[in-house]
Amino acid sequence: MADEFDRAYDAAVTDDTMVEDGQIKFVRKQRVDPIFDYAAHIRDNQAVQRKAGANYRHVASIPLVLAEVWAAECGAAVGTHEFGEYAKKKILSGDYAKIATGKY
Repeated sequence: MADEFDRAYDAAVTDDTMVEDGQIKFVRKQRVDPIFDYAAHIRDNQAVQRKAGANYRHVASIPLVLAEVWAAECGAAVGTHEFGEYAKKKILSGDYAKIATGKY
């Protein structure tokens, strides 16, 4: 399990600068395959998903670059209640099934 956890967070964000059509563009990238793999591991392993006595459950592993986009879309900072509600709607939409790990 520790190995999967380590690989899930081996998805560092990189910032690139490029010139295209005479314009400078800034691009943020993140390797998300390890996050998708970790989410699949949790989805497939109920014991990991719901720890005994916990008042919470893991519902998604959201890549940082995606969280930043969602925060900009909803106008709320990552970690706020408003962001959580927006992220919940996005995850429940089905468009982000690869990051979902459980049910709300």
